[in-house]
Amino acid sequence: MPLVEVITAEATSEDTLARCLAFSRTTKKTAIVVNDGYGFFTTRMFSAYILEAAELVAEGHDPVLIEWAARREGMVVSPLKVFDEVTLTLGKKALESREAYTGETLDSPGLRLLKALVEQGRHGKAAGQGFYDYSSKPRRLWAGLSELTADEPEVTGVDYIAERLMLAQALEAARTLDEGILTSARDGEIGAIFGVGFAPNTGGPFAWLDRQGAANVVTRAEQLVADGHARFAPPANLKAMAESGETFFE
Repeated sequence: MPLVEVITAEATSEDTLARCLAFSRTTKKTAIVVNDGYGFFTTRMFSAYILEAAELVAEGHDPVLIEWAARREGMVVSPLKVFDEVTLTLGKKALESREAYTGETLDSPGLRLLKALVEQGRHGKAAGQGFYDYSSKPRRLWAGLSELTADEPEVTGVDYIAERLMLAQALEAARTLDEGILTSARDGEIGAIFGVGFAPNTGGPFAWLDRQGAANVVTRAEQLVADGHARFAPPANLKAMAESGETFFE
């Protein structure tokens, strides 16, 4: 990837940071600077993307529509495909480390599906089987997914799926800014596009939020929370912007 995420801790000196940025330039990569915190920035953005896709699959939404909805919105790589590439086992271990780090117990249909796939040996592309079946050419989404998921929900479709995939990522970006891990929206745009392939056509997650309107985003996010998707709870900075009418960019 063309991005370097430089993480500064409380004891990081300006001299150390300057040397890191200088080294990044020698590698011909673009650097962003973020503060220390669980998952930093790009990992949290990426995790929100692929885990929301897993939730959608578990709820019974058509995996083909999930992949198509992401590409339609401009995502560089579809979520189930890239989840297989980084391996489902890595995702499972990351969730376990998050539980150990934060002390919270994580449980949802998508996480249970992820664990079930790993237990069946469907570890991802390297194992020849994950969300996709790589024994066939061309590869195809595994038909057995339907046996591990709920029936198709009443509310579904490309528009609904696309909204959730984009909103999950944009809200996570806003949270990192609210928590002080990300120090500027501009760095967030660069990190999201060059680090995780967030839809370049949008300008980045914060530009996407601006176009949607903070008030509209908060309303929709709270509707999803009411529907049982607590992870969509909007952060304090976004709720304040919804009230004031402010935007991340002029």
